[in-house]
Amino acid sequence: MPKPQHPFMGASLNGMARLFIECGKYGKAELYLQQERAHLEQTLQPLHPALAHNLNDYALLYIAQGKYNQVEPFLRQSLHILEQSGNLRHPFTAYSLDTLGRISYLNREYQSAEQFFQRAHNILEQSLGCEHPDVLSTTNKLADVYVEQSKLSLAEELYKDVLANRKRIFRSEHPSIAQTYHSLGHLLESRGRVYYEKSVEFYKSALIIREEVLGPEHPAIAQTLYRLADIYYRRWKKFEDAESLFQRAISIYEKAQLLDHPDLAQILSTFASLLLVLNRPAEAKENSEHAKTIRAKQANK
Repeated sequence: MPKPQHPFMGASLNGMARLFIECGKYGKAELYLQQERAHLEQTLQPLHPALAHNLNDYALLYIAQGKYNQVEPFLRQSLHILEQSGNLRHPFTAYSLDTLGRISYLNREYQSAEQFFQRAHNILEQSLGCEHPDVLSTTNKLADVYVEQSKLSLAEELYKDVLANRKRIFRSEHPSIAQTYHSLGHLLESRGRVYYEKSVEFYKSALIIREEVLGPEHPAIAQTLYRLADIYYRRWKKFEDAESLFQRAISIYEKAQLLDHPDLAQILSTFASLLLVLNRPAEAKENSEHAKTIRAKQANK
């Protein structure tokens, strides 16, 4: 590893941290972020944009781990640095706004999420161009908000545009394409029973890519497994298929040591409901209590 004073040290450490976040190796990601932070503080002025970017990456790490209550202070500090340094139109500002949009979305504050994503999108489009991958990423997340706001036609239009551009820019098995497939699956699921079959097709397409590129134990795979399990359980009453999908999703979170993740609580709660239908009350109670414990921990953080 290069010495701390090496001019490319910060960028190298940041790249490694982001790689490990994407791979679901969160402990290693945090170590690299800590090293990057120490290096930046030694070599840069206190209001340098790179310090703001490092704070945003900490926020992304905590979002991936389900530590939503720890995110906002990092983002506020990041935006403070960018404001004080006169960089409010810098792409790093857009990335922090995008992350604020993500945490607002996860907290079901959809109006705030929409505003943050719109602001991020405007900055990125002006600085990077309308077809840049970062612009497409923010557009996809904005469309996710529109789905939750029942603006389904608008969301579909954005998804189709994002998917077309991503297919043109990336190879067919790129994770960003899987993200849009997953989003389209959720959109169609929201439209009702006529669309469930097509929704499942999109979820399965997302699953294939994610398993191939990220590996079978990545937390993103658990998200898609849960959506499939929910359709098999609630919509199609295919209880055995649903159970195996729920169990695999739970196993992924447990193996990744994401034992207090809010998404795991949601999966456990829905799985408990299925177990009641299957007349297995003891197992249902165990999973339900586990979900309640996770939610209590989140509420107290």
